[in-house]
Amino acid sequence: MADQEKILQAAKAEIESAMNKAFENVAGSNAAETEESSEEKPKDYVEPIQDPYGKAIKYLEKHNVMQLFQALTASIVYNKPEDPLQTMMKEIETMKKQAGQ
Repeated sequence: MADQEKILQAAKAEIESAMNKAFENVAGSNAAETEESSEEKPKDYVEPIQDPYGKAIKYLEKHNVMQLFQALTASIVYNKPEDPLQTMMKEIETMKKQAGQ
């Protein structure tokens, strides 16, 4: 909860800063000063949080984990073994042996 509060405060500060800069521009500050100031980040600037779900999906796709689990679960649903976890482990061992050959 504290992290959310920090992010919220940082966002409010960033919005206030952007609004102040916008009002300064309207009031007649020159374009060169505006470009320089827009490149500077406030002291309390917080980098945007990366989407953890998207990051996880990319990782799983990169290492073919999604395809592996899809194949294993499809096999489990189709064959309905008594011990699905043991069956999955045997399938993975078989895949490892085949990959090693």
